[in-house]
Amino acid sequence: MENRLSRSGSAPDGISRRAALARLGAIACGVAAAGCAPATIVGRALYPESVALDGDTVTRMLAGLVAVVIPEPAAAPAIVRRLADPVLRFADYRSALAADLMRRSLQRSGTDRFDRLSVAQRRVIVQDGIDGGAVSARLYVRVVFLARIVFFCGLWNERGACDFIGYEGAFVYPGAEALTWPEPERFLPAAITADGNPA
Repeated sequence: MENRLSRSGSAPDGISRRAALARLGAIACGVAAAGCAPATIVGRALYPESVALDGDTVTRMLAGLVAVVIPEPAAAPAIVRRLADPVLRFADYRSALAADLMRRSLQRSGTDRFDRLSVAQRRVIVQDGIDGGAVSARLYVRVVFLARIVFFCGLWNERGACDFIGYEGAFVYPGAEALTWPEPERFLPAAITADGNPA
């Protein structure tokens, strides 16, 4: 059978193994998020104000949400950028979710700056969105699910690593001790003769 990978570990079209694995992981996340309601219905009918939101506002609102659902809040901006990838099939819902966050923040805290609220306040609003009905529950549950998948799979990190769980990333040599047993001779059968030659 012909070897379809080059010596460098790349497929014939030039994509590396690491990039291919990241792409497959992103596709799996996208399939999991495919149950969302159509973006046009959510964005225009239920959240008409989402059309007027600029990209920076959307990013800030989503970063505020992601920061309260992952163990390392500093990774939130990178994860939000990854959520804009069309492969994840969530990019069309970002504005609607940001508009919902701003609306709930205004109702609960008197300001639409969700990203400036305390962690405890933001957590309450996220939980309120999850419990707020069928459409909002789909938006919130999926963004929480995708954010955690992106975080723990290392899709947001250039190294493809997740330091939180001690995963250094693909194709990182962990050292001989991690790949071998100490004193491997103990697994070999006893020799018949002193020099191993029965003749």
